[in-house]
Amino acid sequence: MKNGPCPECNSTQVYYASSANAQGLRDEHSIHVIVDDLKWMYLDTYICANCGYVRSFLIPKDLPRFTAGVGKSKTWKKVE
Repeated sequence: MKNGPCPECNSTQVYYASSANAQGLRDEHSIHVIVDDLKWMYLDTYICANCGYVRSFLIPKDLPRFTAGVGKSKTWKKVE
């Protein structure tokens, strides 16, 4: 979906927004991620205008912070 059609309906009517572009403001594309302490991490969000499918990804610079702390988190559970 990042570089192509919607994986659900194959539409090319996919739109993108990044909270990293919010210039320090938290918005609807930001999430609280509690690992060692409360941190804001930002999402790149993709929405298909045809079927409504939504997919979000942590922005690349926040992924190492999440990975480093998630093992100690009481909030985030690993999917088995």
